[in-house]
Amino acid sequence: MTPQMIADIQSSWLAALAAPGDITAVFYDRLFATAPQVRPLSRNNLALQRLKLADTLATVVEELDNFERLRGTVADLGRRHVRYGARPEHYAAVGEALIWALERHLGPDFTDDARNAWTEAIRLLVGIMIDATRAAPAR
Repeated sequence: MTPQMIADIQSSWLAALAAPGDITAVFYDRLFATAPQVRPLSRNNLALQRLKLADTLATVVEELDNFERLRGTVADLGRRHVRYGARPEHYAAVGEALIWALERHLGPDFTDDARNAWTEAIRLLVGIMIDATRAAPAR
């Protein structure tokens, strides 16, 4: 990822946090509407799940400029999600729901450059998560 892509992600994430409403609620509403098969994977209280998602996204956004450290964080995340029942085919719905939530939450402030940067980041991170589960399956 280029420094500009990282900057676009970081600035759009900060804008999403500053915007009224809860982007994680928008995300989960979209995810469960488009991929109801993933709803049973959210075993926690949904409010707690939203907090975990916000924390995870904040960590990812913050670590984008230290990709080797981020790689380890994301690989661990992938291995944990396998234990929850996540499968590779679920990640497309998650990525789509995140982009959709950012669009809805930020409106015209979610630029094409930001969309492209988020799409590339999601592609890279999902690849790391899936590769980690293949290299060391969850026990």
